[in-house]
Amino acid sequence: MVDYNQKSEVIPTGAYSWKISKDGKTYIFYLRKNAKWTNGGPVTADDYVYSYRRSVTPETLTRAYASYFNPIVNAVAIQAGKKSPETLGVKALDKYTLQIKLTEPNPTFLDSLTIYTFFPVNKKAIEKYGDSWAAKPDTIISNGAYKLTKWIHNGYALAEKSSNYWDAKNVSIDSVKYLMINDVSSDLENYKAGGESLTYNNLPANTAEWYKEHFTNNQFQPSPMLAQAYFIFNMRDTKFQDIRVRKALSMVIDRKGIAEGVKKGLVTPSYLVVPETVAGGRYKDLAKDIPDYDWVNEPIEQRIKQARQLLKEAGYSKKHPLEFTINFNTSDVNRLMAQILQGSWQQDFGDLVKVSIFNEDWKVYLDSLKNGNFDVARMAWIADFNQQNTYTEMYTCDSDNNYGHYCDKEADEIYNKSLTTNSMDEFYKLQKELIIKQTAGYPTIPLFTHPAIQLVQPYVKGFKPKENVIGRYRAKQLSIKQSEV
Repeated sequence: MVDYNQKSEVIPTGAYSWKISKDGKTYIFYLRKNAKWTNGGPVTADDYVYSYRRSVTPETLTRAYASYFNPIVNAVAIQAGKKSPETLGVKALDKYTLQIKLTEPNPTFLDSLTIYTFFPVNKKAIEKYGDSWAAKPDTIISNGAYKLTKWIHNGYALAEKSSNYWDAKNVSIDSVKYLMINDVSSDLENYKAGGESLTYNNLPANTAEWYKEHFTNNQFQPSPMLAQAYFIFNMRDTKFQDIRVRKALSMVIDRKGIAEGVKKGLVTPSYLVVPETVAGGRYKDLAKDIPDYDWVNEPIEQRIKQARQLLKEAGYSKKHPLEFTINFNTSDVNRLMAQILQGSWQQDFGDLVKVSIFNEDWKVYLDSLKNGNFDVARMAWIADFNQQNTYTEMYTCDSDNNYGHYCDKEADEIYNKSLTTNSMDEFYKLQKELIIKQTAGYPTIPLFTHPAIQLVQPYVKGFKPKENVIGRYRAKQLSIKQSEV
């Protein structure tokens, strides 16, 4: 119904307008009558009702994003199997008018509707093909600007412009090939050979100087993005339940050294549980307001001295060192960061610690995170939308994204209160209080906020990465200048 433009502003798409009640608890969306599925059928309010009910039904919900439905009336009870999906607070008032009722006002609900989990799915396709409805181009029916026409697994996916899209006249590019590339080296080589119009946005920052030397400025486009790299503690392990241990391990990491040395100045050191640039950068100087967090501004030598004392107070010594493993998903970049942390801790703590590193392929690694089979684990998170609760939610006690099992019930109360206010000013105030409290609890070791780093061929027009802090862009927003191809 809605999406972000490249400035991360909510804009109408499937709905042409909407209104919100004064109490902030009722949303009414007016759908476009010319919005169609790729098979030509109309997209109606009933399609959204079906899709949202399916998204909270225990058998079919997307666990990682289920919490974004929680503000809707009865969503939590339905996910728990206590109520029927038919009781969800969504209703088709007529064929093209959708009503959504919330239990309480939610200041970021409209932003959350830009996430793909709120996009509609086609009921007929699902009923016909079951769980395999999205497995092949022939079975997928969607409502976007493009339709999937070919899918070579581990090769590429080809999407062609949908003539049934409501705004097809303003879609310039006729087809898009999405390449399945496993590593940045292949990504770069394919781009250099002319096989790509754009690389993925995760080219390594430590090779930035090379990009600057070999490509023009309008090809090399590093840009700010709400993406944070960090390591989480496994709070199921008693040694990490001691905040002195978590604090000691965090405070000795030289984030500025990593940012300026390893990452060539392209990343920003991070000390909070959220990127300092989120929500227009309103929290960028917040670390100085956090109690017992003044080590941030102290020389690294002083921080190391304090951290060693914390570990000793926690009971660790040469005879009884703190032993743990740094876990990460397999990649050269991730290995480098794990080795940097390992080296720092071994050098700074000496015989007070014994640190090893261990890597796994992504699918296995994800299972390890979910099952708690890790000690200190590498993570990165790109914001789902440009508000801080896309991060603070991950450190609430019952979050499905809370792999470390960090839990602070007082912080959760602040989180829940912030998401039931009808005032954005109050929301920002409460979230500030929450960020301070969560950060002071050391659920993670924040490292840096990293930019989107990618190469873009000069013939691609309409690409505006410096405005796009979410790093989300649609092919329909771009065009190709054939004279430059």
